[in-house]
Amino acid sequence: PYTGGDIAFSAKPASAEDARHLNCPEKSALLAVNRLTWDHGQSVTAVEVLFAPGHQMRTRI
Repeated sequence: PYTGGDIAFSAKPASAEDARHLNCPEKSALLAVNRLTWDHGQSVTAVEVLFAPGHQMRTRI
């Protein structure tokens, strides 16, 4: 359980390791999603998820 959190979206160049895992050229632009969650001020999770080139995130308003 958690009481709050933040999600940030950004572009990040693929490192050599990222490129191996995502099967893309090194320095390709990746979609990075960083999530922090906490429970009453105490950190619960800190996660970075990287998506290969061409990935799209869509929202509705």
